[in-house]
Amino acid sequence: MQGYLYIAIAIVGWGLWGFLGKIATKYNSGVTVAALSHLVFPIASVFLLFLNKINKEVICWNAPGILAIFFSGAAATFGTVFFYFALAKSPASSVVVLTGLYPAVTVLLAVLFLHEKISLTQGVGFMLILVAIYLISK
Repeated sequence: MQGYLYIAIAIVGWGLWGFLGKIATKYNSGVTVAALSHLVFPIASVFLLFLNKINKEVICWNAPGILAIFFSGAAATFGTVFFYFALAKSPASSVVVLTGLYPAVTVLLAVLFLHEKISLTQGVGFMLILVAIYLISK
C-alpha cells in the first residue's frame, strides 16, 4: 500500500511540475527556469539524506553506484532543460503528454540490458498506454 501512496505523490508532483513549469516559461526562458528550479534540489537533498539517516539506510559509495547516481542526475537535468524548452514553445497539454512517453525508454532499456521480463498483460497495457498518448496528443 505504501508504494501506491508514493506513486500517487509522484504523479501529483510531476503534474504540478508540468503545470507550474508552463507558467514559469511564460515569464522566463527555459534555461532560466531549469537553472533556477534546480536550486531546490540541494535543499531537498539535505532533507532526504537526513531521512536516510533516520531510516538507518547506508549509502553505498562504490564506483558503479556513484556513477549511476551521477549519470541519472545528468539525464534528469538534460531531460528537464529540454522539457522547459518544449513548454516555452508548445502547449503544456501536448508537451506533458508526449514527454510522458519516457517510460517506453526505461522499459526498452530494462528489457535489453537488465533482462527484465514483461508479461503479456503488461505488454498489452503498455501498448494501450502508447495508443492513449497518441490519441490524447491529437
